[in-house]
Amino acid sequence: MAEFSVAFTRADITPGPNTVRNRWMAGYGWDPRGNPNFTAARPLRAECVMISQANGDPLIMVRVDLLNLPTFLSSRVRTRVINELRLTGNASFMMNASHTHSGPALPEEPDPYIIYGLSGSQLDEVNNYAEWLIKRLVSLVRETRAKATVPVTLSYGEGVAKAAVNRVGLGWQTDEVPVLLARREGTNTPVLALFGYACHPVARGNEPVFDSDFPGIAGKLIETEFGCPAFFFNGAAGDRNPDRTGGDADVVNVGTRVGQGAIKVIRDGGLTPVHGPVKTVLRAARLPLAEDLTDLDTLIRLDNAYEQERLRAVEEGDTPGARFCEAMRRELADGSTPVVYNVPVQCWKFGADFAILALGGEALSGYNVGTRGLTKRKLWVMAYANEIPGYVPADDVLWHWPGPACHYESGWTNNPKITGRGTSMMAFGWPVPLASSQPVGTSPATPQSAEGQLMAMCRKVLAD
Repeated sequence: MAEFSVAFTRADITPGPNTVRNRWMAGYGWDPRGNPNFTAARPLRAECVMISQANGDPLIMVRVDLLNLPTFLSSRVRTRVINELRLTGNASFMMNASHTHSGPALPEEPDPYIIYGLSGSQLDEVNNYAEWLIKRLVSLVRETRAKATVPVTLSYGEGVAKAAVNRVGLGWQTDEVPVLLARREGTNTPVLALFGYACHPVARGNEPVFDSDFPGIAGKLIETEFGCPAFFFNGAAGDRNPDRTGGDADVVNVGTRVGQGAIKVIRDGGLTPVHGPVKTVLRAARLPLAEDLTDLDTLIRLDNAYEQERLRAVEEGDTPGARFCEAMRRELADGSTPVVYNVPVQCWKFGADFAILALGGEALSGYNVGTRGLTKRKLWVMAYANEIPGYVPADDVLWHWPGPACHYESGWTNNPKITGRGTSMMAFGWPVPLASSQPVGTSPATPQSAEGQLMAMCRKVLAD
């Protein structure tokens, strides 16, 4: 009997006549970006793969060509999949977003009112699409579970693609192209390729066109080469952009280099066998914020600060900034402000030699470097997994090292205790940034910091 077997399905989730008419696009602030004719360069897809083991629960992965996985959406899909399909292991189900900036807007994170200025009937379109999407993703998993599986062998390796730059000036290079290949047992024919790269899918720029961006090009290239589907999973790309952006030619250029990185490692025999048994774990890292949002005096102080900031934004003609301040004051008044930054951390350990570590949020590339040093296993680090509450910077960026380019990712500008206008924490609707180790320069990260908490959880889930 084969150690593993696979089944997979894919579906078109591009907004339009065949799905739901959500014309509003995600990915760029701070004004509405509409696509009234539902123009699409490449389809947006939802894809599901089930890896069955000889013993134990099947592993189910759902990936989507979307900017984000809002907490409410991810939670509802997960609950229905686990309950309706009678899966016994919560940790055996994983969701991932490609993070394309040429997909549809979704509710909540990032906040479509704050970041895009959507309201009224515009938000109705966004919400209707989200409801349709939840049902479609659950149905996709159901379809995959019902399919006959193909007995396969699994193998893993890492190619290289020089197609991205670190946009905040950090010096390390995380250019690996992970590949997990399923081959039909007996004939050794490729059945399915899972591949990744750590880079923002923004090669197209902010044109009002739906597009899977470079992952779509890379996947098509792999599929043409090996005659099997290829599913993309993004890495810790919060601070990595393509080295070419601005239009379709750049999408093709970047995607071709990433695809060739995957093709080369397969062609050159750079994959090594992957075996079971598979152990799964899913936990939440509770990342501390820079202020205690359970303290009444702190809430009063923040409310006063945001009223002053709102007045300045109005005076300066900063409409998005004013929207944000209004939204924060409403949350502070009604008690709906979340008090902790939950980042899911999921790990699938295959035998003694290989593991997949899936981080929630927009993890910055330093977490790829840091977590790969925590284990002797070959480690594929994914991000944008399960829930995306916002950016997940480490101390260096939270301290604004190496320089002012870090402001968007850190969530603050002049005061590390309050969210800065035009930053990522504003886009995701958080009143204060994440906590960094203090004093500045402390190493290793302290347990009271976001980096310290996330790395501690990664050590825990990677431990044998």
